[in-house]
Amino acid sequence: VVLAGGLGTRLRPFTRSVPKPLVEVAGKPMIDRIIDGFRAFGCEDFLVTTGYRADQLRRHFEAGREGLRVRFVDNGELDGTAIWWRTLKGTMEAPFVLTCCDVLADVDYPAVAKEHALRGDAMTLVAYRRTRVVPGGAVQVGPDGTFEGFSSRCTTDEVIYAGVAVVEPRVFSLEGGGDNPLTLQNLLESCRREGWRVGVHVVEGSAFRDMGSISALVRADRALREAEGAIPR
Repeated sequence: VVLAGGLGTRLRPFTRSVPKPLVEVAGKPMIDRIIDGFRAFGCEDFLVTTGYRADQLRRHFEAGREGLRVRFVDNGELDGTAIWWRTLKGTMEAPFVLTCCDVLADVDYPAVAKEHALRGDAMTLVAYRRTRVVPGGAVQVGPDGTFEGFSSRCTTDEVIYAGVAVVEPRVFSLEGGGDNPLTLQNLLESCRREGWRVGVHVVEGSAFRDMGSISALVRADRALREAEGAIPR
């Protein structure tokens, strides 16, 4: 499932005339790069959730590609970071991989799906590890409050959700959020209240390329052109 219905406000002015999934990165629409990545693992059946400029996105796939099956579901006026829960409710009968349309992930999806099934998780979030250097003084404090050391900088390790998840159909049996926007955080908390495990599959940050903002798109464009030999490193 490719989530492709957002307005793409962080990618303006590009998204004033095309939907975010059709914005090109290194000469190719980002949704094509995402789908090609899944096809490398044998995935041929895709469901795309649409919203903003949905007609353009549908036309993009009208010509068809050999072996590729693409269906569309419109988000309508729904809002929230987990609107797919309402959009897809009643349509999914088997576990599926969910991905945002603005991230490229170099991930072994069969391995993630196998891990997900073995653990019996309701959802498995794919996340990446990021180490940040924070300027300023890091003070080491002993158990009794005694100063033990000082550093001119410190590092922090963070685990960041990458916009990719494996989802079980039972998630759709949860109670929704009424008329309020349905957020991913609320959905995950609902899973926990049901006693359902939510797993996290962590990979290194180099496995992901964000394309959701102008600056991120520029970085991804250059990195891909270098990797594909279009420009020298």
